[in-house]
Amino acid sequence: LKEEAAGFRHITCTPFPGRAIDTVPVVLWHFALRWRTPRECLVRAAASGGDTASITCVTGALLGTLHGPMWLNKSWFDSLDNGLHGRDFAVRTASHLHQAFARE
Repeated sequence: LKEEAAGFRHITCTPFPGRAIDTVPVVLWHFALRWRTPRECLVRAAASGGDTASITCVTGALLGTLHGPMWLNKSWFDSLDNGLHGRDFAVRTASHLHQAFARE
């Protein structure tokens, strides 16, 4: 593989779909193009192909840090599990991150 020749990956490593070298460029592409429209950004990132779970997770984290949780559809929240570290925990964590890092 070209990656091995360039020294990006050891020859004995098994490739897996969630590699940062594949995920981060896709995330940054969607985020750079659509950060002002977070719902559209997240939906398009989820539909982009490849390791969509990782792409959507990282894109959502960036959007949540920038915009807070208010842009999310209520139906998205309602479909989440709410165990010990479920929906309510995720909402509180996102809110705290937004408050800590989105100061103007």
